[in-house]
Amino acid sequence: MAKEEQEEEVPRGGRKGKKLIIILLVSSVLGGVGALAVIKTVFGDRDSAPSNQDSNVDDGDLGVDLDPIGDPVGEVAGVDDDPIGSGEAAGPTVKGRSVMALEPFVVNLDEPGTPRYLKINVQLELGNEEVGPELNRRAAQVRDSLIAYLSSLRVRDALGDVAKTDIKQNVKRRLNNILETGIVKQVYLTEFVVR
Repeated sequence: MAKEEQEEEVPRGGRKGKKLIIILLVSSVLGGVGALAVIKTVFGDRDSAPSNQDSNVDDGDLGVDLDPIGDPVGEVAGVDDDPIGSGEAAGPTVKGRSVMALEPFVVNLDEPGTPRYLKINVQLELGNEEVGPELNRRAAQVRDSLIAYLSSLRVRDALGDVAKTDIKQNVKRRLNNILETGIVKQVYLTEFVVR
């Protein structure tokens, strides 16, 4: 009888072990799915539209009052989501003007002792049709120049309306110093986050 009791206990222990393994596997799968959901929420979907946190331009109003001088710019006539560096021509045409979006910039700010960064999306109003292709050909030079400038900023240089106006003027000046076929007429900040 001692042998029979031992034989009965072995399968029971085996069942408990199998149940434990199944519970652990199910919880691991659920934990992995939950972790992926958290990662996607925190880091976002790279193909989705950027947020407008602390933005100067509302994406829903891209065709109205982009010109800070008060000249209404007009309706968006065409859309091209290709950012600089793709080899494609400029993006939407706004009342006869070409607008081109640069790839987003995320740079560390020059803030000693505290890691701070700036995330910025920039759109450019181009002076003529040739500027877009030139910006694409010189994408590395453009990004290098703007990264050097933006990463030299401190937090105090990036906060407030006056700071944003200065940044737009400096970006425009740097780009126009690079360009040979035309000019950038206006710089729009469509996302601007300091953390």
